[in-house]
Amino acid sequence: MVALLLLISFILHIITLFSLYMLFQQYKKGNALESKEIIELMETYLEEIKEENNRLQNYIHSLEREKDNAPAKTAAKSELPAEGNKEEESFALSLAEKMNDHIEASLEAKVLQLHQQGKSLEEIAKTLNCGKTEAELIIKFQQKM
Repeated sequence: MVALLLLISFILHIITLFSLYMLFQQYKKGNALESKEIIELMETYLEEIKEENNRLQNYIHSLEREKDNAPAKTAAKSELPAEGNKEEESFALSLAEKMNDHIEASLEAKVLQLHQQGKSLEEIAKTLNCGKTEAELIIKFQQKM
């Protein structure tokens, strides 16, 4: 009787292990298909980003040439995106305007600059309208680096 129960148990264990193996194989195939789809999707996005970057670079270079040479305006306009998408043009124009604007220093840079000038923590905090502790932490982090 015990031998019969052991035989049945052994057969059930074999069937269970075989079914687990088959499920694992199906899972691997499913993941492989999903990963291929994800890779293809990412490659598509990457190509779109590269194209957008190239159009933006061409547009910025044309603006720089316009700035350098007034007669080069006609040549520069020929390199603008042919689509005439107003969103892209407004984005490129705002980007070009930002390039011409001055760059504002970050709070950390301002704190460090005032500290190098010999200002106290209270003076730095009042000047930059930030907390004394914040200014102190910025200075300490910079000193550790």
